[in-house]
Amino acid sequence: MTNEYARQRLIEILKRMEGGRMVTAYSLERELTIPRYFVLAALNILEAIGAIRAVATVGKVKLYTLTENGKTLLDALQSNKAIRLVTE
Repeated sequence: MTNEYARQRLIEILKRMEGGRMVTAYSLERELTIPRYFVLAALNILEAIGAIRAVATVGKVKLYTLTENGKTLLDALQSNKAIRLVTE
């Protein structure tokens, strides 16, 4: 897997959450035809850095949405810019 492949998949994942849309790992896997392991790893990392947040959990299923840090990250990934994210 190349860095460009990973960057493009992250862009696709974050774009699916634009406009307040909530997504699950399963919906991303199906819509984007990305391997489940990649989707789960990406969601865990994006949540850890504050780019997305879980808004609800139903059983083992989490619903995720984009945060302001996520919007900043998406813009930077799309324009190949470096950014500094601050997490708390």
